[in-house]
Amino acid sequence: MDLHGNLQISQAAYEWTGRFITNLEKILRVNIDLYQSKDQINAGEIFLFYHFARFETFIPQSLIYQKTGAFCRSVAASNFFVEGSAFSNYLLNIGGVPNNHPRLLPFLAEEILRGRKVIIFPEGRMVKDHRVLDSKGHTGAAVLALALDAFKTAILRAHETGNIGRVRAWAHALELDSEEALIAAARRPTLIVPAN
Repeated sequence: MDLHGNLQISQAAYEWTGRFITNLEKILRVNIDLYQSKDQINAGEIFLFYHFARFETFIPQSLIYQKTGAFCRSVAASNFFVEGSAFSNYLLNIGGVPNNHPRLLPFLAEEILRGRKVIIFPEGRMVKDHRVLDSKGHTGAAVLALALDAFKTAILRAHETGNIGRVRAWAHALELDSEEALIAAARRPTLIVPAN
């Protein structure tokens, strides 16, 4: 299992998850939904979810996909990714990335520029007592936003100074349809959305 190489997302896994959640809602007689104001789900790029139960491992991605059609990446503890594990394969298929990925921040920034969303569990673990504050600073989302903004600034600067070769190379490396798609992605504001 190549956990650090080419991490592919499976649309089939997203569709299966959507059906599973729909059936779970019927069985439990509950409604699971994301509520928003001012189109936060479409505009948001980095989503923070506090991790109170195992369900958060896959529900946010599915709900965001249902609302926007965008695939998500979520950062998960590296110990969830075990060779031959069905759960590990599932996490990879719905966009899970181990937290020890050697290029974690650049990889996630690239994914956002491709139009994907990123889900971060800021505590880095499940919080069973619903107390999410501790003595450690959990700055992953802010650091990712800063790295993304630095990349966006470099793209826009290259565009403004006429370095179309560099912009074209970046668009090609990100597998985008055109340089214009990359410029549009770089012009989007970086929005962190706290969610639950």
